[in-house]
Amino acid sequence: MQGAAFTYIPCVGVGGGSLADTSATPGRLCCMDVLSPRLPLELLELIVDYIRDDDVDDMDFYSDFDEYRTLRACCLVCRTLLPRSRGNLLRRVRIMDMGQLRSFAWMLDTVVENRALVLELVVLSIAAQPSPADSCAPVLAGKLPRLRCLRLRTEMGPVPDPTMRPAVRMHRSAFASLSSFQQLVELQLSGLRFLQYKHFLRLVSSAPKLSVLQCMQLWFNPPKTGSTSDLFIPTHPPVRQLRLYHVDLAFIPRAVMAGLFRAIEPSSVKHLVITPNKAPLADDVESTYGDVAKFRNLESFTFFIAVAEDGAEYAEVLGLLALLGHNVRTITLSHYLHGAARNHIVPKRSMIDALRRNADELQRSLDPGRFSADTRVVVQFQDFHGSEAWWTKELEPILPNLFKVQHDPGGRYLSVKNVTYSDWSPWEDDKDRSAPS
Repeated sequence: MQGAAFTYIPCVGVGGGSLADTSATPGRLCCMDVLSPRLPLELLELIVDYIRDDDVDDMDFYSDFDEYRTLRACCLVCRTLLPRSRGNLLRRVRIMDMGQLRSFAWMLDTVVENRALVLELVVLSIAAQPSPADSCAPVLAGKLPRLRCLRLRTEMGPVPDPTMRPAVRMHRSAFASLSSFQQLVELQLSGLRFLQYKHFLRLVSSAPKLSVLQCMQLWFNPPKTGSTSDLFIPTHPPVRQLRLYHVDLAFIPRAVMAGLFRAIEPSSVKHLVITPNKAPLADDVESTYGDVAKFRNLESFTFFIAVAEDGAEYAEVLGLLALLGHNVRTITLSHYLHGAARNHIVPKRSMIDALRRNADELQRSLDPGRFSADTRVVVQFQDFHGSEAWWTKELEPILPNLFKVQHDPGGRYLSVKNVTYSDWSPWEDDKDRSAPS
């Protein structure tokens, strides 16, 4: 859910009023009426829409501050542009502390018509206590009828001990309040620490219509031992399983991944994205990812492979490929630079050698006969030097059985892409920040 980012900071507008009272400006002269604009209203509204940056990064407050100020100025220009400007301004709201949360709740109580304008809520807690992430659901319950996306994020930077991070301590009433967001379909959790697995599962199970779940850099530390192995993760599915359409898991403990897969209704999953921890896989692939084999309606599967100084490891992804169903349409293996490789210390030849060592297993796991005629395989390289043509030329002799397959005239079964990801991607800053496996 993309839109303009509005951080609720109580500001004084023209005439000393705040955004909450811009609609009530008796006697104010409307410049649009006086100047009799030559441009039609529809075009002016499109200009206001253009100010909104749909690709804005919700983690970078200052980069889009000018956009926020511009949209707020449009709200104060005249009554004609107020509805469109306010709609773009409130489309996405960012809360950074308890003071902003209380001010935003007051604004919704004061101007009730603003409630329907909020489609996305970003609660960005800078390790503050009390955390707005714990309180946002009870405070805003029943006030955001059209909220479709909720993002809970904590940013502290690298810390030597994950237990130093503040834990999510939602009361039972908070989980009950989440169920009031009847239109909430997307939930993103990033940088949070949970004391128990059941707290995490209760959180993701609270929204009745949730279909998109993104989990990024989550920590699980029980209060007594702090060990992930002491988490009580049920080995059986819950009574009410999650019906998730899109699941994106990055840098979370594999034991939590396994528990979450068991909690999902298998037939509902269409898209699965996995970025595993840097720690080696302790158990066999079947015990961690065995439930993926039940995702028979899976249409796309993406696996991010860390490329270190000595190349990349493929054992985990090879085991996962063996579990994929026949009907998956897109398989993406995306290689990203990690550690010293981020500085391009590792030459491209190391990557080629790693692929050559695993060529036979890759060709067996990706054998076109295992999948439907519509299946396509994409091998991506993030921020590697070298064009797609160069990578294709190097890989064709290594994976000949995959490159020679063509389902359509001019359409290859296997293609190579060189991509660059945006700054908010979980693999962009992974130094010593992934959860322990």
